[in-house]
Amino acid sequence: MAESENGFEEVAKLMGKYADVGKVGHEGLMRGAKILEAKLKQNAPYDRTTHSKYGHLRDQIQVETEGEDVQVTAGDAFWWRFVEHGTGGAHPQPAQNFARGTLEQNLETITKEMTKGLND
Repeated sequence: MAESENGFEEVAKLMGKYADVGKVGHEGLMRGAKILEAKLKQNAPYDRTTHSKYGHLRDQIQVETEGEDVQVTAGDAFWWRFVEHGTGGAHPQPAQNFARGTLEQNLETITKEMTKGLND
């Protein structure tokens, strides 16, 4: 029997190929998030004196998932914003930009890791 020339088989093959894109995409997000998590932990400022309730900032950095969403968070370390952006007032703390700097330094590596498997 001759091969069909109506294109349905070709479309079916493509649909099958892209059916796993969601899984591949989520796995890519996780790989990229894990790289960012590790780099942020390396670059997060470390203060020997810390609040016993919250611990050190670098120990709070983690990858969190909810459904298809993947995030790198600072957990309970709400003060990461003050470290990152600085503070005002009578005793201002200068911005340390550890999160932005870490992302900028590693963006190419993270992006490559996230997109692996999407173009196969």
